[in-house]
Amino acid sequence: MAAKGTVAKQQIFKKIMEIYPNAFFEEEDKILRIPIVENSENIEIKLQLTAAKTNLGETGAPASAFSPPGAEEVSGYMTPPVSSETLEVSQEEKENVANLLASLGL
Repeated sequence: MAAKGTVAKQQIFKKIMEIYPNAFFEEEDKILRIPIVENSENIEIKLQLTAAKTNLGETGAPASAFSPPGAEEVSGYMTPPVSSETLEVSQEEKENVANLLASLGL
C-alpha cells in the first residue's frame, strides 16, 4: 500500500515541473529542486511535500493559510504584522536585564 498522498504529490510535482522546466527531482530524498536566478545569483529552491495528518478544511479551520491575516508582502516575502506593543520593553524586563548584567559583573 502506498503512503498517504503519494499520487497527489506526484501530480503536484509534475505540475510544478511544467511551470519550471529546469526543475529536477532528487529520487533519494524525494525533493524537487528548482534552479532560479535571484539578484544575479544562481540558487536552488528545494520543495519536499508531505501529506497532512489532519485536513484543516475538515476541522472548520480556514483551508487556506497561505497568507496570514494582517500579513503584508514586502519584497516578495510575507511578513507578519508588528504591533508597537511588542516593541516596548517593560520595567520588569529592564530590571531583569540589569540584574543579569550585575550578576555577570558587566
